[in-house]
Amino acid sequence: MHNREPGGEAIRPNLVLTRLLAGMTFSLALIFIAPALASGAPSASSSPAAQLPREVAEFRKSMTSQLDHYFQDYGDRLSGRERVEMDSLRSQVDQELVALQGKTRITARLESRNASKAALMTAARTAARAFDRTYARAIAGLQRVQPILQPKLSLFEAFGAKSDLDEQLSRFEELGMRIHQVAGN
Repeated sequence: MHNREPGGEAIRPNLVLTRLLAGMTFSLALIFIAPALASGAPSASSSPAAQLPREVAEFRKSMTSQLDHYFQDYGDRLSGRERVEMDSLRSQVDQELVALQGKTRITARLESRNASKAALMTAARTAARAFDRTYARAIAGLQRVQPILQPKLSLFEAFGAKSDLDEQLSRFEELGMRIHQVAGN
């Protein structure tokens, strides 16, 4: 008998681990994201572009916390080489999120200084491309990490991690949509 998601679709263990690792790649550097994104409605005086750097920073903090938690819980099951690889991925994710935060900060700064629409859109589109690269690298990192973690998690651990990861990925995707909206995409 296969376990099923609420819609009746069978849950595949490889998908569970792939998604777990996406979350881990995000904050296991970004490998896996934050309640702070839903911390409140924007004020009337705060534009979407002005909010993005704070949202990226909150996501980064949440992701780092999530990945650190996974590393603490499952790190002892990894060989020395695997721990080094996972730690490297965690650092990579963090660096990617720092770069994304910088790109969104430039957009917000240009907007606050009433820069030309062309300059603002150029910066916003640069931030959107940075998000796309970060997201793609996170997924690629998950594909590298999946074979490492898959045999080391119990079924219940994998389901718990999948739930956490689904929530984080959803928040990151929502953040990406807001970044793309500011860019006019």
